[in-house]
Amino acid sequence: MIGWRFRKPFGIGVTCGLLICSFFNYYSYLHNVCSEGIDDCGWRFGFPVEFYEKGGFVGFEKIIWVGLIADICFAITLSFLIGVLFASFWSKIKTSHG
Repeated sequence: MIGWRFRKPFGIGVTCGLLICSFFNYYSYLHNVCSEGIDDCGWRFGFPVEFYEKGGFVGFEKIIWVGLIADICFAITLSFLIGVLFASFWSKIKTSHG
C-alpha cells in the first residue's frame, strides 16, 4: 500500500499539473478573441489542441470533440507525470534529510 508520504506530494503535483493546463487554456482563450468591430472573424482556442471554435459572419459555434478529448488526455498525462516527478523528488529529499 502506498503511504501518505507518497500520496500527498503526488496529489500536490497532480493539482499543479491541472492548474498549469487550465492556465494555458485560459491564456489561449484570452488571446484568440476577435475585436468587436469585425463581423467576419472566426477564432479557436485550446492548449495544446484547439477544442472550441466560434465566430464568422453567420455566427457559428462548435466544440471540436477530438481536440477536447486530446486536451483532456494531455492534461491527465501531464499532471500524472508531474505528480510522479514531484513525489519522487520529495521522497529523495526526505530520505537525504532524515
